[in-house]
Amino acid sequence: VWFPVVATGPLPMVVYLHGTITSKTDAPSVGTSQEALFGAGYASDGSVAVLPDFLGLGVAGTDTYHPYLHLQTQSSASVDLMRAARTLAQQLGVTLDRRNLFVTGYSQGGGAAMGLVRELERNFATEFPVLAAAPMSGPYDLEGTARTIIETDPQYSQSVLYTAYLGEAMRRVYQLAPTTTAYFAAPHDQTAAAIVEGRVTPTQLASLPPRPRALLQPALLQALQANRDHPLWRALRDNDAVDWTPRTPLRLYFGGADRDVFPQNATTAQTRMRANG
Repeated sequence: VWFPVVATGPLPMVVYLHGTITSKTDAPSVGTSQEALFGAGYASDGSVAVLPDFLGLGVAGTDTYHPYLHLQTQSSASVDLMRAARTLAQQLGVTLDRRNLFVTGYSQGGGAAMGLVRELERNFATEFPVLAAAPMSGPYDLEGTARTIIETDPQYSQSVLYTAYLGEAMRRVYQLAPTTTAYFAAPHDQTAAAIVEGRVTPTQLASLPPRPRALLQPALLQALQANRDHPLWRALRDNDAVDWTPRTPLRLYFGGADRDVFPQNATTAQTRMRANG
Protein backbone atom coordinates (compact mmCIF):
# COMPACT_ATOMS: atom_id res chain seq x y z
CA VAL A 1 0.00 0.00 0.00
CA TRP A 2 1.42 3.35 -1.07
CA PHE A 3 0.40 6.73 0.36
CA PRO A 4 1.12 10.11 -1.20
CA VAL A 5 3.42 12.23 0.96
CA VAL A 6 1.95 15.73 0.64
CA ALA A 7 -1.59 15.23 -0.67
CA THR A 8 -4.36 16.43 1.65
CA GLY A 9 -8.10 16.00 1.96
CA PRO A 10 -10.07 12.87 1.10
CA LEU A 11 -7.90 10.77 -1.21
CA PRO A 12 -8.95 8.38 -3.99
CA MET A 13 -7.94 4.73 -3.90
CA VAL A 14 -6.49 3.01 -6.95
CA VAL A 15 -6.30 -0.79 -6.94
CA TYR A 16 -3.64 -2.01 -9.38
CA LEU A 17 -3.42 -5.76 -10.10
CA HIS A 18 -0.10 -7.09 -11.34
CA GLY A 19 0.87 -9.11 -14.39
CA THR A 20 2.31 -12.61 -14.66
CA ILE A 21 5.39 -13.30 -12.54
CA THR A 22 7.25 -16.55 -11.92
CA SER A 23 9.27 -15.50 -8.87
CA LYS A 24 7.75 -14.79 -5.48
CA THR A 25 10.16 -11.87 -5.03
CA ASP A 26 8.73 -10.09 -8.09
CA ALA A 27 5.44 -9.51 -6.25
CA PRO A 28 4.34 -5.93 -5.46
CA SER A 29 5.00 -6.30 -1.72
CA VAL A 30 8.71 -6.61 -2.46
CA GLY A 31 9.62 -2.95 -2.71
CA THR A 32 12.43 -3.46 -5.21
CA SER A 33 10.22 -5.26 -7.75
CA GLN A 34 9.14 -3.73 -11.04
CA GLU A 35 5.51 -4.11 -10.00
CA ALA A 36 6.11 -1.88 -6.97
CA LEU A 37 6.82 1.04 -9.32
CA PHE A 38 3.12 1.23 -10.17
CA GLY A 39 2.40 1.98 -6.53
CA ALA A 40 4.93 4.80 -6.56
CA GLY A 41 3.40 6.19 -9.74
CA TYR A 42 -0.20 6.23 -8.53
CA ALA A 43 0.74 7.60 -5.10
CA SER A 44 2.82 10.34 -6.71
CA ASP A 45 -0.34 11.41 -8.51
CA GLY A 46 -2.16 11.81 -5.19
CA SER A 47 -3.90 8.47 -4.77
CA VAL A 48 -3.66 5.75 -2.16
CA ALA A 49 -2.37 2.85 -4.24
CA VAL A 50 -3.31 -0.71 -3.31
CA LEU A 51 -1.23 -3.44 -5.00
CA PRO A 52 -2.22 -6.92 -3.83
CA ASP A 53 0.07 -9.90 -4.03
CA PHE A 54 -1.93 -12.79 -5.39
CA LEU A 55 -1.97 -15.96 -3.29
CA GLY A 56 1.31 -17.84 -3.15
CA LEU A 57 3.42 -14.81 -4.09
CA GLY A 58 5.55 -12.43 -2.05
CA VAL A 59 7.18 -13.21 1.26
CA ALA A 60 3.90 -14.43 2.75
CA GLY A 61 3.49 -16.97 -0.04
CA THR A 62 6.64 -18.92 0.72
CA ASP A 63 4.97 -22.19 1.68
CA THR A 64 2.21 -22.41 -0.92
CA TYR A 65 1.61 -22.32 -4.67
CA HIS A 66 0.10 -19.59 -6.82
CA PRO A 67 -3.37 -20.41 -8.25
CA TYR A 68 -2.60 -18.63 -11.51
CA LEU A 69 -5.53 -16.82 -13.18
CA HIS A 70 -8.03 -18.13 -10.62
CA LEU A 71 -10.52 -15.27 -10.36
CA GLN A 72 -11.95 -16.06 -6.94
CA THR A 73 -8.62 -15.99 -5.10
CA GLN A 74 -7.37 -12.98 -7.05
CA SER A 75 -10.49 -11.10 -5.95
CA SER A 76 -10.30 -12.27 -2.34
CA ALA A 77 -6.64 -11.19 -2.09
CA SER A 78 -7.66 -7.78 -3.44
CA VAL A 79 -10.58 -7.29 -1.06
CA ASP A 80 -8.39 -8.34 1.88
CA LEU A 81 -5.76 -5.72 1.04
CA MET A 82 -8.35 -3.03 0.34
CA ARG A 83 -9.71 -3.56 3.84
CA ALA A 84 -6.21 -3.55 5.30
CA ALA A 85 -5.42 -0.33 3.43
CA ARG A 86 -8.55 1.28 4.82
CA THR A 87 -7.51 0.32 8.37
CA LEU A 88 -3.96 1.53 7.77
CA ALA A 89 -5.26 4.86 6.46
CA GLN A 90 -7.25 5.34 9.64
CA GLN A 91 -4.17 4.59 11.74
CA LEU A 92 -2.13 7.13 9.76
CA GLY A 93 -4.82 9.80 9.90
CA VAL A 94 -5.45 9.66 6.14
CA THR A 95 -9.00 10.17 4.91
CA LEU A 96 -10.13 8.03 1.99
CA ASP A 97 -12.78 9.31 -0.41
CA ARG A 98 -15.00 6.25 -0.71
CA ARG A 99 -16.68 7.82 -3.75
CA ASN A 100 -13.42 7.62 -5.68
CA LEU A 101 -12.35 3.99 -6.02
CA PHE A 102 -10.67 2.93 -9.25
CA VAL A 103 -9.66 -0.58 -10.37
CA THR A 104 -7.09 -1.38 -13.02
CA GLY A 105 -4.49 -4.00 -13.88
CA TYR A 106 -2.45 -5.38 -16.74
CA SER A 107 -2.20 -8.82 -18.38
CA GLN A 108 -2.94 -11.33 -15.60
CA GLY A 109 -3.90 -8.26 -13.61
CA GLY A 110 -6.22 -7.10 -16.39
CA GLY A 111 -8.23 -10.28 -16.02
CA ALA A 112 -8.03 -9.96 -12.25
CA ALA A 113 -9.29 -6.37 -12.48
CA MET A 114 -12.28 -7.46 -14.53
CA GLY A 115 -13.01 -10.24 -12.05
CA LEU A 116 -12.61 -7.88 -9.10
CA VAL A 117 -15.05 -5.33 -10.48
CA ARG A 118 -17.61 -8.09 -11.00
CA GLU A 119 -17.01 -9.39 -7.46
CA LEU A 120 -17.28 -5.91 -5.92
CA GLU A 121 -20.51 -5.19 -7.77
CA ARG A 122 -22.06 -8.50 -6.77
CA ASN A 123 -20.94 -8.84 -3.16
CA PHE A 124 -19.31 -5.64 -1.89
CA ALA A 125 -21.24 -2.86 -3.60
CA THR A 126 -21.99 -1.02 -0.35
CA GLU A 127 -18.55 -1.46 1.17
CA PHE A 128 -16.54 -0.74 -1.98
CA PRO A 129 -18.53 1.10 -4.68
CA VAL A 130 -16.32 1.43 -7.79
CA LEU A 131 -16.28 4.75 -9.63
CA ALA A 132 -14.56 3.45 -12.77
CA ALA A 133 -12.37 0.61 -14.01
CA ALA A 134 -9.79 0.12 -16.74
CA PRO A 135 -8.73 -3.51 -17.27
CA MET A 136 -5.78 -3.74 -19.66
CA SER A 137 -4.90 -6.67 -21.93
CA GLY A 138 -6.48 -9.29 -19.69
CA PRO A 139 -7.47 -12.90 -20.51
CA TYR A 140 -11.16 -12.32 -19.84
CA ASP A 141 -12.11 -15.20 -22.16
CA LEU A 142 -9.74 -17.64 -20.51
CA GLU A 143 -11.23 -20.76 -22.06
CA GLY A 144 -11.14 -19.22 -25.53
CA THR A 145 -7.56 -18.07 -25.03
CA ALA A 146 -6.42 -21.55 -23.95
CA ARG A 147 -8.27 -23.21 -26.83
CA THR A 148 -6.58 -20.90 -29.31
CA ILE A 149 -3.15 -21.73 -27.90
CA ILE A 150 -3.78 -25.48 -28.01
CA GLU A 151 -5.34 -25.39 -31.48
CA THR A 152 -2.70 -23.16 -33.10
CA ASP A 153 0.28 -24.52 -31.11
CA PRO A 154 2.41 -21.40 -31.72
CA GLN A 155 6.19 -21.48 -31.64
CA TYR A 156 6.31 -18.85 -28.93
CA SER A 157 8.02 -19.29 -25.58
CA GLN A 158 5.49 -17.23 -23.61
CA SER A 159 2.62 -19.39 -24.82
CA VAL A 160 4.52 -22.43 -23.60
CA LEU A 161 5.08 -20.81 -20.20
CA TYR A 162 1.42 -19.83 -19.86
CA THR A 163 0.29 -23.36 -20.77
CA ALA A 164 2.45 -24.92 -18.06
CA TYR A 165 1.52 -22.28 -15.47
CA LEU A 166 -2.20 -22.33 -16.13
CA GLY A 167 -2.60 -26.06 -16.63
CA GLU A 168 -0.85 -26.94 -13.39
CA ALA A 169 -2.65 -24.23 -11.42
CA MET A 170 -6.07 -25.39 -12.63
CA ARG A 171 -5.15 -29.03 -11.97
CA ARG A 172 -4.38 -28.17 -8.34
CA VAL A 173 -7.21 -25.74 -7.65
CA TYR A 174 -9.92 -27.99 -9.11
CA GLN A 175 -8.21 -31.29 -8.18
CA LEU A 176 -8.49 -32.48 -11.78
CA ALA A 177 -5.78 -35.13 -11.62
CA PRO A 178 -3.75 -36.68 -8.78
CA THR A 179 -0.28 -35.72 -10.02
CA THR A 180 1.46 -33.19 -12.24
CA THR A 181 2.67 -36.11 -14.37
CA ALA A 182 -0.93 -36.86 -15.34
CA TYR A 183 -0.94 -33.59 -17.29
CA PHE A 184 2.66 -32.92 -18.28
CA ALA A 185 5.28 -35.11 -19.89
CA ALA A 186 8.63 -35.48 -18.13
CA PRO A 187 10.72 -33.45 -17.46
CA HIS A 188 8.18 -30.67 -18.03
CA ASP A 189 6.06 -31.96 -15.13
CA GLN A 190 8.78 -30.86 -12.72
CA THR A 191 9.05 -27.47 -14.42
CA ALA A 192 5.28 -26.89 -14.27
CA ALA A 193 5.27 -27.68 -10.56
CA ALA A 194 8.21 -25.34 -9.98
CA ILE A 195 6.48 -22.52 -11.86
CA VAL A 196 3.32 -22.51 -9.74
CA GLU A 197 5.41 -22.90 -6.57
CA GLY A 198 7.54 -19.86 -7.47
CA ARG A 199 10.83 -21.76 -7.49
CA VAL A 200 11.43 -22.29 -11.21
CA THR A 201 15.02 -21.75 -12.37
CA PRO A 202 16.22 -20.10 -15.60
CA THR A 203 17.59 -23.48 -16.66
CA GLN A 204 14.19 -25.10 -16.30
CA LEU A 205 12.50 -22.31 -18.25
CA ALA A 206 15.10 -22.58 -21.00
CA SER A 207 14.46 -26.33 -21.26
CA LEU A 208 10.76 -25.92 -22.07
CA PRO A 209 9.80 -27.12 -25.56
CA PRO A 210 9.27 -24.61 -28.40
CA ARG A 211 5.52 -25.28 -28.70
CA PRO A 212 2.77 -25.70 -26.07
CA ARG A 213 1.41 -29.09 -27.14
CA ALA A 214 4.79 -30.74 -26.52
CA LEU A 215 4.29 -30.04 -22.80
CA LEU A 216 1.18 -32.15 -22.50
CA GLN A 217 0.72 -35.85 -22.03
CA PRO A 218 -0.65 -37.30 -25.31
CA ALA A 219 -3.68 -38.71 -23.51
CA LEU A 220 -4.58 -35.29 -22.10
CA LEU A 221 -4.13 -33.56 -25.45
CA GLN A 222 -6.32 -36.16 -27.16
CA ALA A 223 -9.00 -35.81 -24.48
CA LEU A 224 -9.00 -32.01 -24.76
CA GLN A 225 -9.36 -32.18 -28.53
CA ALA A 226 -12.12 -34.79 -28.36
CA ASN A 227 -14.22 -33.38 -25.51
CA ARG A 228 -15.15 -29.68 -25.50
CA ASP A 229 -16.57 -30.21 -22.00
CA HIS A 230 -13.43 -31.79 -20.55
CA PRO A 231 -12.97 -30.94 -16.83
CA LEU A 232 -10.01 -28.70 -17.69
CA TRP A 233 -12.11 -26.73 -20.17
CA ARG A 234 -14.83 -26.39 -17.50
CA ALA A 235 -12.28 -25.14 -14.97
CA LEU A 236 -11.06 -22.52 -17.43
CA ARG A 237 -14.65 -21.56 -18.25
CA ASP A 238 -15.26 -21.03 -14.54
CA ASN A 239 -12.64 -18.27 -14.71
CA ASP A 240 -14.05 -16.40 -17.70
CA ALA A 241 -15.12 -12.80 -17.07
CA VAL A 242 -16.74 -11.79 -20.35
CA ASP A 243 -20.43 -12.68 -20.11
CA TRP A 244 -21.86 -10.28 -17.52
CA THR A 245 -23.21 -6.74 -17.35
CA PRO A 246 -21.03 -4.17 -15.58
CA ARG A 247 -22.75 -1.30 -13.82
CA THR A 248 -19.41 0.43 -13.36
CA PRO A 249 -18.07 2.65 -16.17
CA LEU A 250 -15.57 0.29 -17.79
CA ARG A 251 -12.90 1.01 -20.38
CA LEU A 252 -10.97 -1.85 -21.95
CA TYR A 253 -7.45 -1.40 -23.29
CA PHE A 254 -5.69 -3.92 -25.52
CA GLY A 255 -2.89 -4.24 -28.06
CA GLY A 256 -4.02 -5.14 -31.54
CA ALA A 257 -0.90 -7.25 -32.19
CA ASP A 258 -0.61 -8.74 -28.70
CA ARG A 259 0.75 -12.31 -28.90
CA ASP A 260 0.45 -12.95 -25.15
CA VAL A 261 -3.17 -11.96 -24.52
CA PHE A 262 -5.10 -12.03 -27.76
CA PRO A 263 -7.13 -8.91 -28.72
CA GLN A 264 -10.24 -11.10 -28.99
CA ASN A 265 -10.40 -11.11 -25.20
CA ALA A 266 -11.34 -7.43 -25.21
CA THR A 267 -13.51 -7.49 -28.31
CA THR A 268 -15.43 -10.56 -27.12
CA ALA A 269 -16.01 -8.93 -23.73
CA GLN A 270 -17.22 -5.73 -25.37
CA THR A 271 -19.59 -7.59 -27.70
CA ARG A 272 -21.13 -9.72 -24.96
CA MET A 273 -21.43 -6.87 -22.46
CA ARG A 274 -23.20 -4.68 -25.00
CA ALA A 275 -25.50 -7.57 -25.92
CA ASN A 276 -26.29 -7.92 -22.22
CA GLY A 277 -27.22 -4.26 -22.07
